[in-house]
Amino acid sequence: MSKKLAIVTGGGSGIGRHTALALANQDIHVVIIGRNLEKLEETQSQALEGTITTLVADLSKPEQWTGISDQLPEGKIDFLVHNAATLGPFCNMSDLTLEQWRETIAVNAEAPLFLTQSLLPKLSEGRVLFVTSGAADIPLNHLGGYCCSKALLRMVKRMMAVDIFNKDIVCSAISPGVVDTNMQSDLREQTNHDFPAVGVFKQLAENGKLIHPDTVANYIAWLLLKADRVLYAATDEWNFELDEHLAMWKNDNPD
Repeated sequence: MSKKLAIVTGGGSGIGRHTALALANQDIHVVIIGRNLEKLEETQSQALEGTITTLVADLSKPEQWTGISDQLPEGKIDFLVHNAATLGPFCNMSDLTLEQWRETIAVNAEAPLFLTQSLLPKLSEGRVLFVTSGAADIPLNHLGGYCCSKALLRMVKRMMAVDIFNKDIVCSAISPGVVDTNMQSDLREQTNHDFPAVGVFKQLAENGKLIHPDTVANYIAWLLLKADRVLYAATDEWNFELDEHLAMWKNDNPD
């Protein structure tokens, strides 16, 4: 029997990297997608040989979305994880340029939509997971493009779940909380002028409140591989910080 196949976008770092490694450790063949080959290869080097394949693509460029399908291994896709994201520019909405807006929306919301669309023929009985953010609910000053894009991604997920309900493909989303990733480091490196909420994130890091990406990755692997399929589809958004969701995970992972 051939290995199951997972696609993870943004697999060069952070949650994407750790998710790819967690799935590879479960004997899943993982294709990681990102724009930086060096980072993708670094992820690949941390897994057993042959378990992770790299695919370089810039998800901010629409012309590259449809070509991804042709570069994937033959056969069905069992899991598709939309993790890739960009913070976009740190500025007021009144100063945001159309080009900046479109690039942020392209990576964070449009690519997940149209990549899923192009892969539907290969996703029979598959699970699709969208990585959302609490920023979809909180208007963070000077981070408007990101907040808007994550709110849009949440609705993209909901509409895709409705539209493909009868195609034997299930969709869900995860809000992972405040995770110790390069994106979090970028937030903390901003000045108060560029990002007024920077102090909040610095304090979270100083107080040891950041979640390790490996912890989130193991949770994602459980969602994809072990969570009840009906419950997976019925849950609009898995919130890593909700006790009821963690309890289900911990029951399956007593260690």
